[in-house]
Amino acid sequence: TTPQYQWRKDGVDIADATDSAYAIATVADGDAGAYTVVVSNVFGVVTSAPPASLTVIDPPTITGGPTDLTVNQGQPALFAVTVSGTPPFAYQWSKGVTAIAGATDSSYTIPSAQSADEGDYSVVVTNVAGVAPSATAHLTVIVPPTVVTDPVSIATNATADVSFTVVGNGTSPAFQWYKFGTNALADGGKLDGATTATLTLSNVLAAEAGEYSVVLM
Repeated sequence: TTPQYQWRKDGVDIADATDSAYAIATVADGDAGAYTVVVSNVFGVVTSAPPASLTVIDPPTITGGPTDLTVNQGQPALFAVTVSGTPPFAYQWSKGVTAIAGATDSSYTIPSAQSADEGDYSVVVTNVAGVAPSATAHLTVIVPPTVVTDPVSIATNATADVSFTVVGNGTSPAFQWYKFGTNALADGGKLDGATTATLTLSNVLAAEAGEYSVVLM
C-alpha cells in the first residue's frame, strides 16, 4: 500500500532516486557499483537483495606506442603499445595494410630484422566496447655495406683521364678512396669523387700511378 522508494549505491542513498526504477542517462566509470532499493510504507521496510551490480566497460584507448625504430640488419625489432580501458583486449598487428599472422599480443617482435622487414607497422586493439587503431610506426633496417663489383686496374697513356668505380650495396654507404691503402684522397687538383663511388683522375702522369682502393662505410 502506497510504497515509497529510495535507491542506494554501495549502501549510500542516491539523491532524488525515489521512483520504482532508477536510470542513469550516461554511464561513467564512477557509476560502477552495487545498487539496492529500499521500499517502505506505513507497515514496514524491505531492502532488495542481492544487490544489482553495475560494471562499466571502457573502450580501449592507446596511451603509448608504437614508435619508429631504426635497427641494424640482424638485430631484433620490437613494437609495443600500452592500452587503457577494460580488459580483456584483442590485438592485431599489421604491416602496411596486411595483417601479420599470429601477431596478436600487445607487442610484436621481429627476431632478426632484414631489409624486407622495412615498412610501416600498426596495431588495432579491441574489446567488447570498441576498437582503437594505433598510429603507424616505421621500421628502418640499416644494411651494412658490401662490395658487389671491385674497381678494375687501368693502363693508360699519360695525360688521359681515368676513373675507378666500385659497385656496392647497403644502406646509404659512404665512400673513401685511398692510394696505396693508407693515403686517404681528397678532391682537388686532378682528383674528383674521392668520397663517391667513382674516383676520377684528370690528365694523369707517372706520379699518379699506383694502387687505388676504396672503403665503404
